[in-house]
Amino acid sequence: MKIPLSCIVERVSCACRLLGHATLGCLIAACGPEHLTAEASCGVTESAGRESVFEHACEHARVGPFGTLDGGRKDAELRNTHMYYAVSLRRESDGFAGQIAFVARTTARHGFFLSADAPLRLSSAQEELCPVAMVGVGDACASLARVQSYDLYEGQRLDVTLGPWSQPTVSLVVELQ
Repeated sequence: MKIPLSCIVERVSCACRLLGHATLGCLIAACGPEHLTAEASCGVTESAGRESVFEHACEHARVGPFGTLDGGRKDAELRNTHMYYAVSLRRESDGFAGQIAFVARTTARHGFFLSADAPLRLSSAQEELCPVAMVGVGDACASLARVQSYDLYEGQRLDVTLGPWSQPTVSLVVELQ
């Protein structure tokens, strides 16, 4: 498997941040949780989700606000965090897929919560970004399957690619963490 450069840089950066920290708790907090994911992309790991982490995103899945995006259009843009979007995907030879634009409005860790285990990738013009964590929601919220977290900076322009997936729609909510 080809590991994106951003992942390698993140892991080196993580190791450098840890030089002054000796606790396992710091290691987990700085570099992500400890169990392998089903996708295992970028060497990212997964841990059991804690209900409190997902409560806010789950609330959006239950009561909104709600929006729709057409992932098959070139001008589709996810403009709001704290909104539960139904993203329609276009049919391709290997399933359904789509792409939407996203611009981070603040420098922070962003969680991309998905309603299903559909593949999700974030990329900039230069590279594919490596998530700092992938966490399965488990029983914490019936409307969400997992979250992928990324450290983004203000003004960063990204393409959010969903799929290929077996269904024509997947739901997504982005939250600051």
